[in-house]
Amino acid sequence: VYGNKGGTSSTAHYSGGGGGAGSPGTNANAIAHGGDGIQNDITGTSYYFGGGGGGSGYSITGGNGGKGGGGGAAVGTTYGGTDGINDGLPGGGGGTNSQTNTPGGNAGQHTGGGGGGGSHYRYTNNGGHGGSGIVIIKFKNNNNNNNNNNNNTTSVLNITSTLNYNVIQETIDSLNKLPNFQYIENEFGYIYHMFTYISDDNKNGQTEYKITFNTERICDILIIGGGGSGGANGGGG
Repeated sequence: VYGNKGGTSSTAHYSGGGGGAGSPGTNANAIAHGGDGIQNDITGTSYYFGGGGGGSGYSITGGNGGKGGGGGAAVGTTYGGTDGINDGLPGGGGGTNSQTNTPGGNAGQHTGGGGGGGSHYRYTNNGGHGGSGIVIIKFKNNNNNNNNNNNNTTSVLNITSTLNYNVIQETIDSLNKLPNFQYIENEFGYIYHMFTYISDDNKNGQTEYKITFNTERICDILIIGGGGSGGANGGGG
């Protein structure tokens, strides 16, 4: 389990950056950048997950989101966190030393990043949404190596959901940087399955999947929780 604290503040109008999975957020005596997430290469490509959201500015510019999809904060020109499956969005801008009433940027989808902080001080200054989480399972396909055919896994793994494979595929296709796949089999015979938040299919804010392995498998499993939202009139998620 990875996580770090957000930046601290003891001065009015100076926010702290949100803590990332890999490093804490910046304290409020400087521009409040979100902390960076952590890298993981379970898919064969190294991505950051869990970047913290930037803290909003007032007397100074707001902070950028941390690597791994953190949202950029309001006030000035800020940037969302990069190097994740999806990048965080920039904050809503606005000038310093004024009531700009601009929102924080949303975190990148499926990164577990935190949202950027919204500016001072009305209802239009919402903090950015936290990024949804993701689960990725990697295992060796002992049935038929080096044959990229979706039917290879049917004797290995059963996946059921109130949402069918076609919907899962459409969601994966919408991601910025991951290939279009229900699963990938690489040259070493490893298979990767991705499970993402699609919709609230169990009425508890979750997408529910049921997974059954029909044979014994040694798996690598990456679980990324959803990120926190950014604060209105303040700090990053």
